[in-house]
Amino acid sequence: MEALHAASAAGDALGLHAILLDASGDVHVNGRHGARDETALHAACRASDVGAEECCKLLLAAGADPAIRCIHGGSCLHQAAQFHNDCAVTAMLQIPAPSSLPALVNMQDKNGWTALHAAVYKQRTYWLDGSDPQRRVAIVTTLLRARADAGLRNNAGQTVFELAVASNCHDGLSDLLRPASSAVEDPHIEAGRRDNPQPEAEAPEM
Repeated sequence: MEALHAASAAGDALGLHAILLDASGDVHVNGRHGARDETALHAACRASDVGAEECCKLLLAAGADPAIRCIHGGSCLHQAAQFHNDCAVTAMLQIPAPSSLPALVNMQDKNGWTALHAAVYKQRTYWLDGSDPQRRVAIVTTLLRARADAGLRNNAGQTVFELAVASNCHDGLSDLLRPASSAVEDPHIEAGRRDNPQPEAEAPEM
């Protein structure tokens, strides 16, 4: 199990493929490991290597369950959304039956964050390492099409739109998530936010 998690966390698709083949069906793909009590799929969704997306696909094909929660209550979908692994998000949404899809998409972790909250949150490192911020927009669009509820609030009382505003999003997310009627649509409030930008929200552990 340790080798399975290590290969997944490293985004080592070739190594993971070899482990799954050698195990001949005996590998416990949903086994938990480490201080986060997470599965290999959690680790793969968080990996930064280019092989991370392929690792997610291999694990899902081997029966990995994207709804399993880690110690912080976050699902694998939370991890993929937070780390902007758009291919993994798409792959995971193809696994459940249509009737159970809303439950997965709208699952809330211990801090009340859904995968949509996780996708909206902007981490500075993604801009520093050259990651494409449009992947975030693509993930949000995918989650909304999968019936993600943009009206759900986290434990801090924030909807995803309010989190986008607090995170100083400038890539179209605020417009995409803006409710039909919102106090933030008031031009005076908008001007005030531009003149006095909000401090960036802090993402909880997922």
